[in-house]
Amino acid sequence: MATTGRTRASQGAARIPSSVTWLLPANLILFVALSITQTRFFAELNFEALLSSLGITLAISLGQMVVIASGGMNLALGSIGALGGLASCYAMIHSGLPLVLDFALGLLVGMVCGAFNGFLVGQFGLSAFIVTLGSSGIFTATALGLTNVQPLEGVPESFIHIGAGSVAGVPILFVLAALAAVLVAALMRYTNFGRQVLALGGNGDAAQLVGIRRRRVLIGVHVLSGVLAAWAGILTMAQLGQGQPDIGSDWLLTSFAAPIIGGTLFAGGYLSVAGTCLGACLLTLVSSGVVFMRMNPDWVEL
Repeated sequence: MATTGRTRASQGAARIPSSVTWLLPANLILFVALSITQTRFFAELNFEALLSSLGITLAISLGQMVVIASGGMNLALGSIGALGGLASCYAMIHSGLPLVLDFALGLLVGMVCGAFNGFLVGQFGLSAFIVTLGSSGIFTATALGLTNVQPLEGVPESFIHIGAGSVAGVPILFVLAALAAVLVAALMRYTNFGRQVLALGGNGDAAQLVGIRRRRVLIGVHVLSGVLAAWAGILTMAQLGQGQPDIGSDWLLTSFAAPIIGGTLFAGGYLSVAGTCLGACLLTLVSSGVVFMRMNPDWVEL
């Protein structure tokens, strides 16, 4: 019976049409339309800026996507990103450690925050909505309190170069976000953990009956989400060239929109990394397009 439930969930996911079939042409049509109607849009500098924005949007979306696939959500994504990014920036300014270790510290902070959420959700069966809503306030207050709501300045030039530099015309930010997407895709597709996350999201009761440990999987998925959120925070602060304690406050809608547009089931059990990438691209094109059209800021927000 448990196997049958899991099989039905897998078949249900398989019946979902690939988001690539409509998102890819939609992105191409929108890109061509903007290139024709907005002459400045196709300039090399603007193209690099577009890819940088896409990289940030993609990094943000991946952290939400993995939790949605398990049947939950992470409303603390932005606040975890802020804490992780600030931890890295602080280490860069004061520790004198190599940049890789500074990044690792930020990712470690994201891991701890994610583990905190995952433990409460998995161990006590609490709602992910309630847990992450509450922890978001805790993490935000911590970030603002530790910095006195002041940016951390004095980060090294090597960090600023990551936010502004490019390789063969491709922004480093985009390359790093794309690397994260590839790693997440491989994790979710080829590992037992990834399959367990999807099984739990597709049919939680059946997944537990076949031996999947719900608590361990939920802790793991929130840890992964926390690490990805911290990665997004680090990349955002590299783009800004300083540690900003209030980043992430506007991430929530984007983090849900890109994966859902890309075909990830909000009920859990199915995700599409390629679809999330294209969903992030569509959101980036739309937001950039209305800016180039010089629309009223209120309409841009709408």
